[in-house]
Amino acid sequence: MMNRILTTTNSPMLADSSDCMPFSLTQNRSVILEKNVRFFVQETSSDSLHITWLDSLRISFDNYITSAHSKRTHGTAKRLHWTCSCGLQIHDDYTELRAGALDRLEKFLTNYKVQSRGPGDLESNTSKPASNKSSTNWFLSSYPRSKAFDFRLPSYWRRKDDIEPGKCSRTSQASPEEKHNYLLTCLPFGRWVSKLYQPEICTITSDQDFFSLLRMLYCGNRRILSLSWMRRVKGIHFVQFDIHRTEVASIRSNPALPPEDLTGQYQYDPMPAQLVPPVGSNMLVHFFENPTHASVLPDLYRRIPKKIATKLTPCQVTGMSVGWGIQIVEGVDTFMFFLCGCACFVVCLLVAVVWSVSKQDVQGGFGMGGFLLAFMIFCGSIVHSSLSS
Repeated sequence: MMNRILTTTNSPMLADSSDCMPFSLTQNRSVILEKNVRFFVQETSSDSLHITWLDSLRISFDNYITSAHSKRTHGTAKRLHWTCSCGLQIHDDYTELRAGALDRLEKFLTNYKVQSRGPGDLESNTSKPASNKSSTNWFLSSYPRSKAFDFRLPSYWRRKDDIEPGKCSRTSQASPEEKHNYLLTCLPFGRWVSKLYQPEICTITSDQDFFSLLRMLYCGNRRILSLSWMRRVKGIHFVQFDIHRTEVASIRSNPALPPEDLTGQYQYDPMPAQLVPPVGSNMLVHFFENPTHASVLPDLYRRIPKKIATKLTPCQVTGMSVGWGIQIVEGVDTFMFFLCGCACFVVCLLVAVVWSVSKQDVQGGFGMGGFLLAFMIFCGSIVHSSLSS
């Protein structure tokens, strides 16, 4: 494997002597090496792409909704369109704080493609779990059985032993004052409240690791509500919030990033930000649902604000403190709601046809079918209103 890396990096472009190499090539040497490393890691991956007909149908449905119902931008915001390698069309609105920042992001995203992905690509994959039981001990002990195996995670995450992802390997000689980095995440708690979670992220080294950890955090701590299968993560936002003693977070502003004078408490790159938000909400949601579509390098992860050294704790006097992080927002799964509507229509049509044939009454049969359809639309509107609230 090492010979292969040397062969990849020792290309004619990189084999020239540094003394006679032009300055532009010397400046881009690290960029070329980064591309070689990215290509090598993706090429040596043994996982393959699995997309079922239901996955393709969801992508086509989402692309139609995006193209037909996309709203115009307002004010100084600019819209960036991007297509993932799976075919999903994504657009997000950005506000430029430095001229040319959006153009640089667009240029970067043209090369942000994954050539090979794991079996957990889209939501309806049915890959079988590994036969090694010891590799799943941590998942089985940390999550309910229904959430023990998430096949949308990269395969190497599912092979982890009893080490909690993101945490440092602590030894018995580790000092209790040892500093770590944390991701401040506001997860839905009930219908109206968000709760703050602060997972350690010291060992996160790639976009795939970041989105895998975020997905596991959400699945492991989200309470199961009524009709949860019709809910879906609709947005991931950068927010400023107040944390209270009960770890309940009240959102102050969105989007928001830590100011430059808090470099000793928060870290992200570039700081101060050149774009707000630094990564679009729709893009974050797509990689949250499909971590294996993300990069093997920390291209987007470095843009995420991280709490440095210590966790955020409420003030002992006022009972609250101000923090910056990300918020996960839920909403109605439009695709599943559409499938349920189609199923209800088919049921009403079958009732109408069966009644018409058996009773020799076409008018009465389709009258009954129309009545059932109107009643199902009424019930569907109630369900949609309940899920949206």
